Amino acid sequence: MREQKFIITCDSACDMSKEFIDSLGVYVIPFEYISNDKNNTEAYLDTMDAKDYKSFYDNMRNGIVYKTTQINVDRYLDFFHGLKDLNKPILHISLCAALSNTIENAQYVAKELKKEGMDIYVVDGKIASLGLGLLINKACKLRDEEKDIEEVKSIIENTADNMGVYYTTNTLTYFARGGRLSKTSSFIASALRINVILDCNKNGGLRTIAKCHGRNKAKKYILDNIKENVINPQEQALYVCASDCKEEAVTFAASLVKEIGFKYYILTDMGPIIGAHAGPGLMAFFFESKSDIRK
Repeated sequence: MREQKFIITCDSACDMSKEFIDSLGVYVIPFEYISNDKNNTEAYLDTMDAKDYKSFYDNMRNGIVYKTTQINVDRYLDFFHGLKDLNKPILHISLCAALSNTIENAQYVAKELKKEGMDIYVVDGKIASLGLGLLINKACKLRDEEKDIEEVKSIIENTADNMGVYYTTNTLTYFARGGRLSKTSSFIASALRINVILDCNKNGGLRTIAKCHGRNKAKKYILDNIKENVINPQEQALYVCASDCKEEAVTFAASLVKEIGFKYYILTDMGPIIGAHAGPGLMAFFFESKSDIRK
């Protein structure tokens, strides 16, 4: 293997497994999350280990509300300083600014460490969850093709601007608990068996685009819209992330690959950073799409 020209880093909101991201040679800075459990106010680090997710989602079903915190300047300083001796430029792919201000801390630290001779390029992924995984995986392939860091940064930013994404969930309870939706709206949606479809705007902010009666109609909506908006599915993988509904997601992902013609699908478990806001039962789908899908 040729020596790599630069280092790729990211945060744990990418929802890739630790084993997968280690195999890519990517360095990860984990987010922290805390619960409202009066008996335990400890902050937890995202381990990126699916074995830890079962109790996390069970706790959410039992009423525990989790909150995430930003990665602060000191933690970014420690993280990037730990890579200084490798003496290579760093491409950092971050959770979108639309969902967290943590990227501002990364950008500040990159500017400060420039004074110490470190070159750190921070990319706003303009997405969350496994959409970041799509960008990271593509960046690693370009790195391994010995592309220069500036070229890779440009390609990844363009890919981030042209990524299709659809989320669906069969309950709005957890959005309501986290203050992102009124409890009345959540109750009405549950009573009417409404499955909400969300996508992202051009900056990565979530928006509701459809409300379907029942899970099957939601899946049909996603199938039809991916088919309409995907480009060259035979040349790309479909990225799928699921919050404690993996069996259902596997079946649906396989049908999307067959119906639309993707090369294959990559499916991971949604971790606590995005899962804290979405709750169990959410499926997310990411793919390279037409350029105007996220206006």
